[in-house]
Amino acid sequence: MLNVYLSARFSRAADCERAAAQIRAAGHEVTSRWHRPDSDHRTPATEYGAGADEFRARCAREDLEDLQASDVLIFFNETQDSEGRRGGRHVEFGLAYAAGQLCVILGKPSNVFHYLPGVPIVDSLPAAIEILNGLAIANPKQDEPITALNVRADLLDQ
Repeated sequence: MLNVYLSARFSRAADCERAAAQIRAAGHEVTSRWHRPDSDHRTPATEYGAGADEFRARCAREDLEDLQASDVLIFFNETQDSEGRRGGRHVEFGLAYAAGQLCVILGKPSNVFHYLPGVPIVDSLPAAIEILNGLAIANPKQDEPITALNVRADLLDQ
């Protein structure tokens, strides 16, 4: 079993929650909470008035905790011409990669960092889940962290 963080544009929360159900059904845990229907992260910060900055800071801290609790980040990428330019998901990708976590790109790469060594690029959630399952089989006791540097190359060749 692997712990997985789902990183995506905020407007794709419902897509991520559906993906989380499929990942859980494959026997893995999903550490990210921001996309859950009961998460207050889904409340627009503008509704907090004077407390909006504190709300945003708390959401960022919670997202970072969830990211640090994961083994793998699945990055739901967007096309170059799609809306949504705030980019928190890009920060999450960079933090996870810098921490040595395996980062899987779901969709077409959109920046140079997506081409770093050990970053698999897949075109479907089933392909990403296949990587998760392969990693869980290769390291069933979780006796060493799953990282882009210690994953067998054949598991990443999709």
